[in-house]
Amino acid sequence: MATCNTDSKTFCVLPWMMLETDSNGNVKVCCKSQQNLRTKELKTHLSDVTMEDLWTSDHINEIRQALNNNQYHANCERCWSEESSGALSMRKIFNKAYSHLLVNDLTKPQMLDLKLGIKCNLACRICSMDSSDQWIEETFHFMEPHDVERKTKYVDKIYRAFDKTNDLWQAIDNYMPNLKRLDFYGGEPWLIQEHWDILAKMTELGYSKDCILHYTTNGTVFKQKQVDLLKSFKNVSIQLSIDGIGNRFEYQRYPGKWSVIEKNIERFMRLRDYGIKISTCTTLSNLNIWYVEELLRYFGDRDIQVYFNYLHRPEEFNLTNLPHDVKLHVKERLEKIDSKYTQNLDNISVDNMINWMLGTQDNPVWYKRMAKKLKRHDDYRNENFMEVCPDFVDLLPNFKTLYEGGT
Repeated sequence: MATCNTDSKTFCVLPWMMLETDSNGNVKVCCKSQQNLRTKELKTHLSDVTMEDLWTSDHINEIRQALNNNQYHANCERCWSEESSGALSMRKIFNKAYSHLLVNDLTKPQMLDLKLGIKCNLACRICSMDSSDQWIEETFHFMEPHDVERKTKYVDKIYRAFDKTNDLWQAIDNYMPNLKRLDFYGGEPWLIQEHWDILAKMTELGYSKDCILHYTTNGTVFKQKQVDLLKSFKNVSIQLSIDGIGNRFEYQRYPGKWSVIEKNIERFMRLRDYGIKISTCTTLSNLNIWYVEELLRYFGDRDIQVYFNYLHRPEEFNLTNLPHDVKLHVKERLEKIDSKYTQNLDNISVDNMINWMLGTQDNPVWYKRMAKKLKRHDDYRNENFMEVCPDFVDLLPNFKTLYEGGT
């Protein structure tokens, strides 16, 4: 393993400290990574390769070496892209928070970002069956039979990756004594029993007291009886994935109900009494950029900090692919947000949002595909984007025609 060079302008602690299991069974350095880690034999999937094989692979060492030597690596493009807008990237956040751990044993990961499969209860608009089993039936509905057969094999492979006989679970056990941070994401971690089993074992063996625990959850599930497990960890933070308020939440996080979320927000907020930090993780996309102030007001009034993510894929909903004139309207609207609410932002400022949105030329192909994709799934779900976001739709050129199947 290469020696760390923290003086490199491109340095990032994550390739020396973290492994991420993706919900589809591949392994990456972190959730921002653009590449699945691979062995010399080009194996990437947990059904074919072990975590240890990937932690010591030539591929991850190539990434480490590049970041050591003031070089940009394609794996890390998302952080470079976000930094170009002025945003605080994951690289910068983790460098600041965890560089002091580089003195520890680096032969094993000190952080695991675990997405333990695709079990979920929502089929969010910006998601897919790579991350949620609730997308499977709907995705298959629009496929030809031969594609359904191929994708069924793909889903079966995902399930094999997280089978209890897989080496993954032994690897997690082996890494436990070394862990300083443990992250759980989707599917929906609060529905995945194996994640509770990991917490229980960490607690039983005494490792939890030295480990930071972080969640991103869709907020639809709350299990009071598990709170004691959370309290055994050194530090706990929970981010609620909420991209809209009221009917706009329900549209984006189908078939979630806003009434359930509001009750659970109150329950999660009460965990603050135990020192657990509660915030939101909101993904900025074409579906909610017009309503950012609505989100900030709601969470600002509840003293909940907002952490924003830029949506990179699917491209149809990427902000950079909005028509330029629409971007200018959005820019004007964002600049008018009351400053008392923008003070509650965590990593991305309003100026960062604008820079990100305007920093890339829009692609009209993706704009057209957005309208068609929304219509296709609206018909399947008996929903209507134009009714949910009417004031935004009025700004979108030729959208109604495209939505109804025109050109």
